[in-house]
Amino acid sequence: MATAKQSKQNLQFTLISIDVPSLHRTGTNRHLLTTELIWPRTGVAKKSSILTIPLSKGLCVTDCMGLAGKLCFRETCEGGFGFAVNLSESITATNIKKFVRYLAGKSTDILADAAEDAVPVPMLDEIATLPLVYLSKQLLASADPTHLVEGSLDLDARDFSETPTEITVPLVSCRSIVRQSHSRGPQVQLRKKDLDGQAVFSVFAY
Repeated sequence: MATAKQSKQNLQFTLISIDVPSLHRTGTNRHLLTTELIWPRTGVAKKSSILTIPLSKGLCVTDCMGLAGKLCFRETCEGGFGFAVNLSESITATNIKKFVRYLAGKSTDILADAAEDAVPVPMLDEIATLPLVYLSKQLLASADPTHLVEGSLDLDARDFSETPTEITVPLVSCRSIVRQSHSRGPQVQLRKKDLDGQAVFSVFAY
């Protein structure tokens, strides 16, 4: 059984809520929530997870959502590691398809590099990777969605136990918001790196 203070633990990360004040005047939209574990353990540089979540007036509470809609990670973490979060602009079904193509392009790009390393003969490496490189360029024509807010925390696997612990990630804006005023002209309502809400997660060892 996992107990607190162990250097290496199997941890589960689950989304509890997100609140983005700059979106309080908007309606209900769907967004991509990307979470990342940075160097969760020796030999693993990064683990990523993507959820499609609804925000109503900038707020998402997952109390009534099933585990599939809010589970971010079940991963082995060792010692200190980073936990990063970013939320995309509102998305449509078309945006989701484009993002899937973007991810496919990134994966194909990595495969192309691996194929090139595996073919040592000069010139033959270019021939071997040409189909993969061409495919990756076509797929990467679909851009990565714009980020609205992001944040990160430094965590330590030893701080968690089988009792769920809530962690709060402060979110900062990835864009500036300027509103027009008839009397005073353009007014900056929000600047890049300004605090713009928080994301709360539950973490426990299993």
